[in-house]
Amino acid sequence: MTTEPVLLQDVAEAQNGEAQSTENLPNGWRVVSLEKIAKFNIGRTPARNEVRYWSEGIYNWVSIADMRELMIITNTKERVSEEANKQVFRGKLIQPGTLLMSFKLTIGRTSVLGIEAFHNEAIVSFELSENIDRDYLMFYLSQLDYSDHQDRAVKGNTLNKDKIAQLPISLPPLAEQRAIAAALRAAQAAVQARRRTIELVRERKAALMQALFTRGTRGEPTELTEIGEVPQGWEIYRLRDVLGEGFIQTGPFGSQLHASDYQPSGIPVVNPTHLRFNYIDESELPFIDKSLANTLSKHYLQKGDILISRRGDFSRYSFVGDKYVGWFCGTGCLLIRVKNLAVDNFFLSVSIGTELSQKYLKNNSVGSIMPNLNTQILFELPLLLPPLAEQREIAEALQACDAVIAALEQEAALHEELFRALLEELMTGRVRVVSPGALVEP
Repeated sequence: MTTEPVLLQDVAEAQNGEAQSTENLPNGWRVVSLEKIAKFNIGRTPARNEVRYWSEGIYNWVSIADMRELMIITNTKERVSEEANKQVFRGKLIQPGTLLMSFKLTIGRTSVLGIEAFHNEAIVSFELSENIDRDYLMFYLSQLDYSDHQDRAVKGNTLNKDKIAQLPISLPPLAEQRAIAAALRAAQAAVQARRRTIELVRERKAALMQALFTRGTRGEPTELTEIGEVPQGWEIYRLRDVLGEGFIQTGPFGSQLHASDYQPSGIPVVNPTHLRFNYIDESELPFIDKSLANTLSKHYLQKGDILISRRGDFSRYSFVGDKYVGWFCGTGCLLIRVKNLAVDNFFLSVSIGTELSQKYLKNNSVGSIMPNLNTQILFELPLLLPPLAEQREIAEALQACDAVIAALEQEAALHEELFRALLEELMTGRVRVVSPGALVEP
């Protein structure tokens, strides 16, 4: 495909005939409609009730869940069969290196295929003109403002086929496209390097946890118990035995707290989606008004609380440290509040992530479709506790790991912020790349 880009103001369909100004763009740049630089294909989902399309799946099938922003897709959660290939997709496999973009619900997420695959109807794949750099377009589409282009559909926001075609693309010459893409890839690599370091530290922390919970900190001999080999002097309890004056309670019911109550600022709400392996992901927290929170005041978080997801993945849990005091326990969480001078609450939170606790939670959960917890199940959660002094030693060692992770997270967030700022500056031409790695103001 060798279609030459055409100025958007020359396209009759563009924005009801109104010309889009290029006066703020550098010389040599132009604004084109997406349909003039790419052909695009919308995918399909084989009928779910047709077992023959999904059993013995051998072909990768991409959904939005498989797409990580600005990343290469190397595997998919679902696969379709040879029958689906023949009857639904007619053998038209999308090839590695193809740019994909989501345009329903999650609009504007871009990824590149690293494998042969089909994709669903919420994703569009592009066949690009020879004078378009794929990665430049990927970065550009990831930051485009879609608010003026999307429609409201039954299941949420979407772009229709015509509006995808008319998306305006600011386009520099090919050499500059490539230089911009190279600069952004370098900035993106710095972010990814920090993320990989964080994952490595988390793995080391998990290995340390395993060692501490099986061998202790003092070289004491071990003994065989009903739960396996444990250090002598450690005791097996149930959570109900160590609550002291504390309690376990569910988060607010859906009838008490609605998604429509969320707002851009106020009291942060921690839902299961924000819980990780004993930490809270703060990147997309919702907020509620303080007056509403006060009507549900028993759900305010206190230092030492432990939150855990009530359904699904029970490795989603977190200790509540100083930073999160006064935040709010969201719907779908269970809150554990321990008030016992013989128990270190951080150690207790770490215990929830051990194989012993996680195996119990999975085996004793209820629900036929999705595993669920309730307060009674948590009351009977088995815990392995050493003397208080040793609890604190283990807690301090693991908190030191968390401090390193927190510092790395902050560094990664800063690099992400710098990447986003650079993306905006380069895509508007306010900063120019005259050669790979060389940035200048116009």
